[in-house]
Amino acid sequence: MAEHIWSILSEKTVIDSGSNLLSIFDVLEQVNLSGAGPQEYKKGDSFLIPIRFSLASLWVRSDSEKPEKVKTRINIVAPDKKTLASQEIEIDLTKKRRGRGILNSKNLFFNGPGIYQFKVDIEKKKGKGKSWKNVASVPLEVIFDLPPSKPKSKKRVKRKTL
Repeated sequence: MAEHIWSILSEKTVIDSGSNLLSIFDVLEQVNLSGAGPQEYKKGDSFLIPIRFSLASLWVRSDSEKPEKVKTRINIVAPDKKTLASQEIEIDLTKKRRGRGILNSKNLFFNGPGIYQFKVDIEKKKGKGKSWKNVASVPLEVIFDLPPSKPKSKKRVKRKTL
């Protein structure tokens, strides 16, 4: 089974076609949403918000001399522990000792403010069965930047003058 080295969440990744070097731009740790508020959704509902992101992972062979292919999975888990999206990616380590898995998206499923987890799993095969082993969890905090609330108007009391 291949070994997970790292995973990082960013706005964008680019692989240079000539050198195969990976460039990671604008690492994401927190996203502030403006102009939206908890009153605009019902708790438990999820919808897409336009946030471009890329989750890149580096994997290496468990035995540097033995070629292998591994299946990985990325689950996006909301603050309420609900899995909002899942994507499987096969990592081919048959010709090279290390390989990358990259998930790109233009939208994020959203169901409220809090910490979202991008969970990286690897498929484990046991006999005829298979299961998943979690190898990394990358957090992304989503915060509402609510506009300031309007102050409550004070009732004016008319006074009579003597």
